[in-house]
Amino acid sequence: MFGYGLRKRLDKIEDKLEKRFNTIERMTTCLETISEKIRDLDKVGKERIGELEQDIRALETKHVERCRIIDDRVGAIEKNCVSMTATCPRDKVSRFEWLIFATCLTTMGGLLVAVVVAYVQYKSMVDQVVTTGAK
Repeated sequence: MFGYGLRKRLDKIEDKLEKRFNTIERMTTCLETISEKIRDLDKVGKERIGELEQDIRALETKHVERCRIIDDRVGAIEKNCVSMTATCPRDKVSRFEWLIFATCLTTMGGLLVAVVVAYVQYKSMVDQVVTTGAK
């Protein structure tokens, strides 16, 4: 009887160990599957990073080319400005010419003031005629 009870206990222990072993086996399989997925994701991630780096290099190349084109255009504009300003007259304006210019400005300012005063007087006269004529 002692041997039978011991045998029964050993069988139970063996069954439990076998169940745990099966559980460990399933967990190991699961972990291997997860590790394969991680490796695949890592591979895809590295491929994507490589693609992005290529895209960045292409964009940098386009940017450098566009900057070069802009620099060329700015250089052409600068040369054009230099050639155009080179043809401008460089004579100094004499004091007499400044005096004539100032006199013209003063005269035009005086005429402008006279026109404004005449307009205000005309407007007040028309308003007065309209108000007295309406009575």
